[in-house]
Amino acid sequence: MSGFQGVLFTSKLVKTLLIRGDPSLSSVFEPRAGDPPKPVHTTPLFSVEKNGRLRCVYSYVRCGQGSTAKCSGRVEPVRLEGRYHFYLGFSTSVLELGRVLTALDKGAGCFEFAGKQVCITLDTINITDPSAPASRIAEKVLETGRVKIILASPAMLRDPFKRAKHKALIPTVMNLFSTPLYTMLVEKGLYGFKAFRRQIVMLHRIFNEPYTVLKTV
Repeated sequence: MSGFQGVLFTSKLVKTLLIRGDPSLSSVFEPRAGDPPKPVHTTPLFSVEKNGRLRCVYSYVRCGQGSTAKCSGRVEPVRLEGRYHFYLGFSTSVLELGRVLTALDKGAGCFEFAGKQVCITLDTINITDPSAPASRIAEKVLETGRVKIILASPAMLRDPFKRAKHKALIPTVMNLFSTPLYTMLVEKGLYGFKAFRRQIVMLHRIFNEPYTVLKTV
């Protein structure tokens, strides 16, 4: 792959590749009302380092120590030059495998993307049924009682059984702290309100859905 340099979350390029090969697939990626599961999941482009770790490619903002609620730093651009991988997940009840393979094949080539001329050549396509590895992971969790997950790209953890606006799988501040200690200290004049508000913002940022937290364990 070559030709792109700019601000980009690279999974968008994967979607463009599919739609370019089969324009009718654009309806699959259209926003839907409510909270239905996505019919197709795409990962950002990534490379495999010598130690076996994945390095996902996407633009991001570095947050300074003084940034507690919002990052306002420079957005880091990406430069696509070399060999990359990506995962594409879907159910065969939604899309036929042959249709997806054909779209990938036809979508490759040189084309304009985000105002840049991009050239993509497909090297290898591996087809994997996730049922077997998912079963092994489930058995290991039941056997050991724990699991360690490392996210290599930004992710928003959601509980599919909750229909509320906030669907965090991780605990919220109210769930963790039954006694509002800081509130009591502020009321008694033992803790400054500005410092208290800063702590609340920091806690919110820690326990809110980690959409911008990278490689979160």
